[in-house]
Amino acid sequence: GRRAVETLQAAGDSSCAAAALFNLGGLADARDQVRQALVLWRRARRMMNTDDGLRLGVIDGSLAGGLQALGRFREARELYLRAASQLQEAGARTDALQLRLGLAEVQALLGEIGQALTEIHSVETVAVELEDDNLLFEARGLVARLELDLGHLDRSARLAEETIPRCERAGRLDDAARLAAIRALAIVGGAEGDPDSALAAAEAALGAAGLAVAAAVLRVELTRSGRPFPTSRLRRDATLLDRSGLAIQADLARLALAEALFREGTTSAAAEACRQVLGRRHASVWPRLEAHRVLGEILADHEPEAAAHHLRWSVRLAESVRG
Repeated sequence: GRRAVETLQAAGDSSCAAAALFNLGGLADARDQVRQALVLWRRARRMMNTDDGLRLGVIDGSLAGGLQALGRFREARELYLRAASQLQEAGARTDALQLRLGLAEVQALLGEIGQALTEIHSVETVAVELEDDNLLFEARGLVARLELDLGHLDRSARLAEETIPRCERAGRLDDAARLAAIRALAIVGGAEGDPDSALAAAEAALGAAGLAVAAAVLRVELTRSGRPFPTSRLRRDATLLDRSGLAIQADLARLALAEALFREGTTSAAAEACRQVLGRRHASVWPRLEAHRVLGEILADHEPEAAAHHLRWSVRLAESVRG
C-alpha cells in the first residue's frame, strides 16, 4: 500500500499514486477508521490533476461522507455540493444524483428539512425518468424517514407500504427492511388505543417477513423515544445488530440496556455496558457522546469526579457536532 504510493510518486506518476491513496482510504473507511481515511483522501486530492473533474468529484464525495460520519455536517454539506457539481459536469449523472441524496441527509441533520425534501424529490423525479430503481428506492426511503420525523405518520407509512413490494421484487431487501422499520414506527406512533399491542403487531409483522434486523432497529429507535424494553431483549438486539454489521445501532442498543439496568439499580453492569461502547473505535460521535452522558449519570452519586469527566466529554462532543 504505502510503499506502492511512494514508488509511484518517485516515478513521477502522481495520478496513479493518488488513486492508490484513495484506495487505501477506502480500506481505512471499511474498518471504521474514518479519520485515517480522511487524511489519505485529502492527500490523494492534493496529488490529483485539477482538470480531472470525475476523480476530484469521487474524492470529494468520499470526503463528504467521512465528514458526515464524524458529525461535521456543515463541512460535509459544502463538499457534497461541490462533488455533485463536479460529477454532473463530468457526465457521471447517476453518481452526482447519489451525492445529492447525501446532501439531503446532511441538510436534514442540520434542520433544513424543506431544502432536504426539495432535493430528494428532485432526485426522485430524475430516477423515475432514468428508470433507476436503486436511486428511487433510496430517495423514497429518505422521504419516508423525514415524513416520520416531521410527525406525518400516515404519509410516511403509506409511502413505505407502497415501496416495500417494489424493493422486494427488485431484490433490494435492505431497502425493504429499512422501509418496513419506518412503516412500523409510523404505525406505532400513530396507533390509537393500546400502543403496546400495536408494537407487538409491528414486531410480529417484521419477524414474519424475515426482517429480524429491522425489528431490532425499530426497538432501538423506540428506546431513544423513551419506550422501555426488557434487558434480555436489548442484549439480544445488540448481538444481532453487531452480527449484521450495524455497529452504531448495536451500541445504541447497549446504551439503552445501560439505562435500563441503571433504572433497575444494577449500576455496575450499566457502567460496564457504557464502557464497552467507549472501548470500541467508531467513527461516529453519536455513540460516544451518549455513552459519556449515560456513564456520567450512572457515576454521579458514587464517583462525582469521574462523572464530571464523562459529562464534560459529552458536552464537548455535542458542541463539535453543532460545529
